[in-house]
Amino acid sequence: QQQRRSSRPLFARLRDGLQRTLESDASFRERYGDSEGAGARVCVVYEGSMDDFVEIGSIMGAHGVVGQVKVRSSTDFPQDRFGRPGVQYLKPRTSAAPQPVALTQCRKAGQDDVFVVQIAGADTREDAIRLTGLTLYASQRDRPSSLDEASEVYVPELLDMQVYIDWGAFAEEDEALAAAMPECLVGRIVDYVPGSEATQSKELGAIREDMLLIEMDPSFDRTVIDHFYQQLSQETEIDGFTNPSSVGGGVQVWECEFCAMEFATEQEAVHHERLCEYRPADDDDAQEISRSPVVRAFIPYVVPDIVTSIDTEARRLWLKPVDGMFLSSFAPPRSAGLGGTD
Repeated sequence: QQQRRSSRPLFARLRDGLQRTLESDASFRERYGDSEGAGARVCVVYEGSMDDFVEIGSIMGAHGVVGQVKVRSSTDFPQDRFGRPGVQYLKPRTSAAPQPVALTQCRKAGQDDVFVVQIAGADTREDAIRLTGLTLYASQRDRPSSLDEASEVYVPELLDMQVYIDWGAFAEEDEALAAAMPECLVGRIVDYVPGSEATQSKELGAIREDMLLIEMDPSFDRTVIDHFYQQLSQETEIDGFTNPSSVGGGVQVWECEFCAMEFATEQEAVHHERLCEYRPADDDDAQEISRSPVVRAFIPYVVPDIVTSIDTEARRLWLKPVDGMFLSSFAPPRSAGLGGTD
């Protein structure tokens, strides 16, 4: 029996282990399965976007002889991810996206960020060795239970939120003027960069804060903010304010229509599109592709000085316009998924 089991591919046995766990363990079935024991909440599409996942740790090596592995946590929620049995995601070396696996035993090792984990379907030390170096992920839909539902926001929940100007933040200075201002949509959040990954901004020097990358809505007009401050300054003095639009204004990028790769100029994008491997075979080569650039800017994720409020149900975030809010020269490394880790 052991020989027949070992003849099956390792990840096929991990999938079998997940299914057996869902069928036999009531706690797993309650959290992840439906009434028939299938993994209703478990992602079963093995080819998908990495944007659906956040990195939570990596497998350091084997522990013992029964398939257990040592995992170094890279998440802000280690107890949620590795402190108890549950379903997480493991990315094979030859796969485009992680596959769900069942962590059936979890305990902390000697170091604070290291855990010993049993993955269902991995039964031998050889299996554990073969898993060494692989990365573990969590689904962005799996909100850490330690977060307070009412007062704390899970970073992946920020993705695709619409961003608005919070005129009400100036109610103390001029309540009537703030109330009279029209709703102002800035854009939507397309990425989140932790302060630990920040590099430099020409305007502000070394960045220490977490950053939100905003894709500006075509309707957004920053002169509305300037006009608001001009009216406000007639009645009240705003300490330290110069002009929110004068510092940075976003950076323009052109996206390939077929693969979404970004380019600094439209000419580069058009040239790439003619050769893009994802271009349909029946697409007219001679067709000229012209479009408006996408404008993006970074905004410091500073609560409540800049980010004044967040409504996760309405999918909205409000900003107070302040000096230097829109940063265009900040250039962090590109990450897989929103923020890369959770």
